[in-house]
Amino acid sequence: MTVDDVQLSVLNVDLVCNEVALLDIRNPTSWPFLSPLDHVEQDVIVNNFVCEDIELPACILDDDLPANWVVIRDRSFGIIKNFVENHSIAYSAKARIDFVKSVCDRESISRTTVHKYLQRYWRGGMVRNALLPRFGNCGAPGIERPPGEAKRGRPRNPGGPPGPNTTPEMRRYFCIAVNLHYRNDRNCDLTHAYHKCIELFFCDKIVKPNGGIDLVHKKEYRETGVPSFKIFEHYIKKDLCYQELQKARLGSSAYEMRYRAKLDTSVANSWGPGCRYEIDATLVDVTLRSRRCGPHGRKYILGNPVIYVVIDVFSKMIVGIYVGWEHPSWRAAMMAITNIFEDKVEFCKSLGIDIAPEEWPCRDKPTVILGDRAEMMSKQSRSMIESLGVAIENTPPYRGDWKGTVESRFHILQHGFRPFVPGSWDRSRQVRGDRDPRLDAVLDIIEFYKIIVDLVLCHNNFHVLKDYPRSKEMTEAGVPAIPLHIWNWGKPARAGAAKTPHLDKVKFALLWRDTATINYEGVRFRKIRYKCDDPYVSNYFRIEGRRVKNVEVAYDDRNMNVIYLNMQDLIRDHSLIKAREKTGLPTGWVACVLSTGKGDYRDLTEREVEGVKKDEAEIDEGHREAQILRRAENQARIDEIVQTACKEVRLLPVQSKAAKLKDMRKNRAEERADRRREESDAFTASFRPKPESPTIERAAAPCTDEESAFELPPVDMSDWEAGYET
Repeated sequence: MTVDDVQLSVLNVDLVCNEVALLDIRNPTSWPFLSPLDHVEQDVIVNNFVCEDIELPACILDDDLPANWVVIRDRSFGIIKNFVENHSIAYSAKARIDFVKSVCDRESISRTTVHKYLQRYWRGGMVRNALLPRFGNCGAPGIERPPGEAKRGRPRNPGGPPGPNTTPEMRRYFCIAVNLHYRNDRNCDLTHAYHKCIELFFCDKIVKPNGGIDLVHKKEYRETGVPSFKIFEHYIKKDLCYQELQKARLGSSAYEMRYRAKLDTSVANSWGPGCRYEIDATLVDVTLRSRRCGPHGRKYILGNPVIYVVIDVFSKMIVGIYVGWEHPSWRAAMMAITNIFEDKVEFCKSLGIDIAPEEWPCRDKPTVILGDRAEMMSKQSRSMIESLGVAIENTPPYRGDWKGTVESRFHILQHGFRPFVPGSWDRSRQVRGDRDPRLDAVLDIIEFYKIIVDLVLCHNNFHVLKDYPRSKEMTEAGVPAIPLHIWNWGKPARAGAAKTPHLDKVKFALLWRDTATINYEGVRFRKIRYKCDDPYVSNYFRIEGRRVKNVEVAYDDRNMNVIYLNMQDLIRDHSLIKAREKTGLPTGWVACVLSTGKGDYRDLTEREVEGVKKDEAEIDEGHREAQILRRAENQARIDEIVQTACKEVRLLPVQSKAAKLKDMRKNRAEERADRRREESDAFTASFRPKPESPTIERAAAPCTDEESAFELPPVDMSDWEAGYET
């Protein structure tokens, strides 16, 4: 009930005595008092009082309370229980005074303590939990206490100065030193920043006569000493946001990976097998040898292979594997992704391992593949998204912890073979002076591939996962924390029917995609010409003529003999469907083979073709300077000849234009006749008779206006043979 500034709480209503026990809540020093019930009802009727419902604190179960809090509460309530529960005397001032006195004598406690228990009980809703300890109100939280003369904090060890009390000015010095020498400098730790703070703000520099410098404590710190490193560290964490300081120092990515809160698991984001796959690659800590044929093929040491692992997040099942010499790239990732959809029995059989289908039953299409911003972020992955309907996700930079499932598998696999395979090593245990482990290599890539596949089968079928977050349904079904058992349970219960696309469709979706140009000469891609055997497509090239169009192509950069042309946006005809039926290509795609007439690039990879093109350009470039120099010499000779001819023309007598052009045909015929005689003499000079042989008489041929000609008279063969033999 409230009236003006008075708020009264009704503690008890006694209908027998017609009395009401009231308490002024707003006055902390007031005690309960009794008032006639009729008077209170009359005041309520005339609106002197207004009744209100007060929301009491929520009920707290004893199981949710610390054990020591319950002990303190029960002990406090036991002191006042007999008094407060006796409503006939509980609100009488005289009875209260007698009760407090008796309790103080019996329990050896102060009167103030008993008064505190009574006030808390009545003002806290008259429940036992009103006497719970209020530790949250202790210590004046959030209020800074100014330093006094006495030394605060834990005393220092004997033998040294007591240390100063930390002032706001000192705390400002601490922050300046940290911002200068710690926040943006990863090479310096907090100890270095502390020493720089002492040097800058708590010491004086004294220059020696010989040029050296000594540091001495400032006058005000000579007796008390300087603040300790513990004090420095305490106030740095208090005044500066330590999390933001570490984030600025390490970078947000490194900070999140090292110090982030781990409140959930990766399984929580996957509803079942096939929901999310993680893919990653690493360089294996083992050295391998060559497997080339011949008596000395194995003598070559090659180095470390690369292993790709694809793992199902929900079941921790390794669903795809690849071991090879390719660096982490799309070329190697496409092999690991292809292995997801392969028949594992046939795959293991190709390596000489016999397994049953139920030992590795993984051929399902995933919903999401999580990568690490490398090959899975390239444009080559777009065709897989469009053709197979698989979403691609990538982790932020330097956040390998976001795909910790596949990262942890590398440690399991390498730990499985490292102690037993010669040529392997542990990077963390290599010390100077140890034998080079590469010299002990004995395995080739296929033999090591067998070991990895065997370890994968062991992991999938027998590895018991530690701390796997099993659901209630899995526990009731008795599913052990083994990847194969979790996979087999989750397929019908969570994921449903398997979705396995055809392997050829998967392989074609993983091919490289790029743009080529087409015209009447065929297809031009990477400066190489291709032709199409399909007559309709070849006819299209001829009809288009010299118009150049860009078209999408798919290709495997490991062999550039064949590329696949996407013609579905250019022409639509049933012949493409027939071509697809013959070659197994998707609708609208046709195969184009290398045109050998434009250069021999058969059986070369894309990089090798680029190397050949580069070598050809270098060969031509080596003769480019000679060509330029020779062209300059030609121009100089032409200029010299022209200038000489111009000088001779200038010496001729002056003629009119008509005179210059007169008898041009006749003059050309005479010039032709003279030129013929000169050419004939030069043509037969090597086998003509010498001057001492009989003279050959020439017969003059008649000349016409059109031209002049001559003929050689018959020659006596005896004279010819005699002159030739001579």
